[in-house]
Amino acid sequence: MKELYTDDCVVYVPPGAFIGHEALDKLAGALRATHPHFVYTPHGEPQVLHNAGRLAWGSGPRGEKPNYTGLDVIVVRDNKIISAAVAAACATRPVGAPTTRYQIRGRARRSSA
Repeated sequence: MKELYTDDCVVYVPPGAFIGHEALDKLAGALRATHPHFVYTPHGEPQVLHNAGRLAWGSGPRGEKPNYTGLDVIVVRDNKIISAAVAAACATRPVGAPTTRYQIRGRARRSSA
């Protein structure tokens, strides 16, 4: 985690914003706990423009059609991710397909350390 993200990184996901390594580690652990047998698979090559990039992906049981797809958009500082926005959709609606507007709810979560 520390090799990829800055100390003050912010990751935006539908439940809210998660700030710092400890909060991001807790988020990742919670996600893995809900789907321990899922793997994340890139869909295509990452696209990079200056200090930003994006990557489409799918997640599901290894070797099977993804249960859901997503798109990560990142901003980089000093070769580490300072912010990431994660959008996910169910497998029946591809990333980029028209959807209803939604708001990210919740408050920013910061580690207490």
